[in-house]
Amino acid sequence: MLIEPFESGEKTAIEMDMQLKFVEETVKQAREKINGFVTQSNIDKGLEIEGCKVSRREGYAQLNYEDDKTYLQLKTLLAERKELIDSAFKSNHNIVTDDGEIIPKVSVKSYTKDSVSYTFKK
Repeated sequence: MLIEPFESGEKTAIEMDMQLKFVEETVKQAREKINGFVTQSNIDKGLEIEGCKVSRREGYAQLNYEDDKTYLQLKTLLAERKELIDSAFKSNHNIVTDDGEIIPKVSVKSYTKDSVSYTFKK
């Protein structure tokens, strides 16, 4: 099992997690290098290799919504509103706009998980 060194006490949780993160990054880079070859491969419908079903997904168009002036205006307004709400949440005082609107202090939807970051030498 991958975490055997941790489970046996040979490595600390941080050492084990760091090693797994290094492997994850290495695999990601390797997959990026071969991706072009893989997508050019002939993949027959129903292809199965070593018990793994392989299928092709066609790429699709991603629209550039920012070409639309109305979209850009709304996006800007939304970003400005988020800033006001963030400020109101962090402040001990009410935030009041120039036109007298009191910005509400909204509830917390959720919290992100604590994490550890690793930076590997290249």
